[in-house]
Amino acid sequence: LLTIALVHFSEQFLGDMPPASKAGYANQGGVDGLVEGLLFFFVRGKGFLMFSFLFGVSFWLQLSRRGEAYWRRFLWRLTILLGLGYAHTLLYRGDILMVYAALGLPFVLFRKLPDRALWAIAAILFFGLPRVVTVAFSVAPSAEQVAAMGARDQARSEAHWEALEEGDLVRIIQQNGSAGVASKTRFQFGLFGRGYQTFAMFLIGLAIARAGRLDVSDANRSFWFRARLGFGLATLLVPLIGFGVLAALQATAGETEGGGGMDLRTVNGMMGIAFYDTWNAVMTLFYVGLFYWLIQKDFWRRVLLQMQPVGKMALTCYVTQSVAGLAVFSGLGLGQLGKIGSASSVGVCLLVVLAQLFACRWWLARFRYGPLEWLWRSLTQMRWAPMAEK
Repeated sequence: LLTIALVHFSEQFLGDMPPASKAGYANQGGVDGLVEGLLFFFVRGKGFLMFSFLFGVSFWLQLSRRGEAYWRRFLWRLTILLGLGYAHTLLYRGDILMVYAALGLPFVLFRKLPDRALWAIAAILFFGLPRVVTVAFSVAPSAEQVAAMGARDQARSEAHWEALEEGDLVRIIQQNGSAGVASKTRFQFGLFGRGYQTFAMFLIGLAIARAGRLDVSDANRSFWFRARLGFGLATLLVPLIGFGVLAALQATAGETEGGGGMDLRTVNGMMGIAFYDTWNAVMTLFYVGLFYWLIQKDFWRRVLLQMQPVGKMALTCYVTQSVAGLAVFSGLGLGQLGKIGSASSVGVCLLVVLAQLFACRWWLARFRYGPLEWLWRSLTQMRWAPMAEK
């Protein structure tokens, strides 16, 4: 949740590409460039993958505790999540809940595959097979079509920026509910393939949880030691290999692609994104292994468990981060969109997350569930869940 918040706040909850006139709006000099660089290397592209990993883990935990037949109830639970996600999308088009709900529906079909199959499918998805298939079986647009699509995208980006800047809630909702959903779908299942990465991490979370690799044991300590070493090394090597491959492709681009470049439909573009996605994946799994090690250390266990209330109210915290983002950046509140840089935005993020930590602790001392967790549970069970803490 913290890593996701850092990215969203640094983007000032725009949730889409900025118009050309606002490019670089968050990098306003000073330490903003440094903050952007640190976020890119350590955070961007990793937070949603950790969240996705936990989705796969939680599915297995629920299935193992409640029996094989629970997958049917899980589908109903995802249907409700789809509705909650769409409601959230109307406020912030960068919502991930709709994507989780949509991908969770086919995900249940993979629950009986052996672990090796899950890992193999995940690897294929991370390295971009759907992207290759998309390009292979589609007709490349003409220069005129590319220009027309670019003009339409610019118009939509400008309209979205203006609605946020002016704080026009009706226009924000209308745009997010239509153009926002279309933009999200293209980003998730187009050439960027963010949705395929999400699904891949669902599979890895399921495989690791089902194999019992999150339990505390000598065998698992040894496993995660090797995993940290391997994924840590891969975190360093994948970018180096990627740069080498891209340099070699670029050297021959004049013969093979008529100039090449980083058009995503070219070999260069697809390979570049594939290496970037793979790099994010291995670094995320390195973080998982690091957490496994830290949670077994007395000092770090005490520190990390202070965040447990936020984890128990993850849905509520995720959505209220967006509400806080709108209050700070849009014209509905303080109107700081494009007026402050990444460093200031990250400072605001840390204050919001700290406030959530105290608020969640206060809330769970009095109630069993967070507000949205309670609503989700109640709708899933089709009866009001008890709310007051015993």
